Amino acid sequence: MLFSPEPKTSRKDLFDREKELDTLDKLIKTNKIILVTGIRRVGKTSLINVYLHEFVKKNFALVDVRTSGNSFREIYDTFSSVLTKLNRWTELRSVLRGIRGVSVFGSGVSLSWGKETRANLGEVFDRIDSLGNQTVIALDEAQRLRGSVGQVVLDILAHCYDYCENIRFVITGSEVGLLEDFLKLEDPNSPLFGRHIPELRLEGFNRKHSVSFLSNGFEEVGLAYKEEVLEKAVEYLDGIAGWLNEFGLRCIEKRVVSEDVAREVFELAAKLELDEVTKFSKNYPLLLEALGRGMNRWSQIKRYLEQRLERTLNDSELNRYLTNLIKRGFVEKKNEEYTILNPILAKHFGQLRVL
Repeated sequence: MLFSPEPKTSRKDLFDREKELDTLDKLIKTNKIILVTGIRRVGKTSLINVYLHEFVKKNFALVDVRTSGNSFREIYDTFSSVLTKLNRWTELRSVLRGIRGVSVFGSGVSLSWGKETRANLGEVFDRIDSLGNQTVIALDEAQRLRGSVGQVVLDILAHCYDYCENIRFVITGSEVGLLEDFLKLEDPNSPLFGRHIPELRLEGFNRKHSVSFLSNGFEEVGLAYKEEVLEKAVEYLDGIAGWLNEFGLRCIEKRVVSEDVAREVFELAAKLELDEVTKFSKNYPLLLEALGRGMNRWSQIKRYLEQRLERTLNDSELNRYLTNLIKRGFVEKKNEEYTILNPILAKHFGQLRVL
């Protein structure tokens, strides 16, 4: 169904992404590592899920690495999960036999992370590659990986890029700047330096397709709607598939398609996005306030923050705020002007212009 609480797995339930599916298929056939980027809730996980189930069909694994933390234990647990999922398609016991720190029990695969018994991930993936089956591993929201844990992932990505003919990695990220920081593609000291890694940028639906998504979803469940209400919902929620889907689910639950529900979902979305921003610094919302009021240039932003904070703001401090918000995908800079990139926050703070 078009409206569902979990990521899509079927092509028929993935609305208006045929072009992106075909592009992803071409990239995976010709590249060993592919990036899929886009703002939160735009539909990256659903796109990859459908691709894996409809195009790859077997020998694939999708894991969320946001929970991998910053310890060897957690990242090795993540790779244990990858191998366990691959073990569904191909019996790995025989091919992984004899590798120190690797245990296969039934359908599960466990990797030791202790310093003395740590499994050699390069050898593990070499053995899997030797099976000759194209294998696709998707690491969802990889921009959170850092430090020595991130280095483990970079090293295995580089190893598979150089030595494994049959293994493909799909790396997704909502915070593109942080993803770039993690991959270090321009850093000569990075193991991925000099590798060609293409990017598929997933955009939100345009207005027409957003309305079509909603109308098709309501018709699928037999729920009556008015076109003007759908138009209003799109005004609130833009073309972000995740929030349009949430609107559809709540309307089905309430058995009515109304602007009140659209406003409710918008307020929820704005709160969650604002909570995410505030988690990094309580001053970030003040900067977004400035942008929402139309103060888009450096000097205007600085003046507004100094007034709100009631103190002098160093140039380096403001630069750090702006750089972090850009890397996290909340703000963008064009022609010396800054704007709010996240459409929900842009609407939320844009309301301040008329206050």
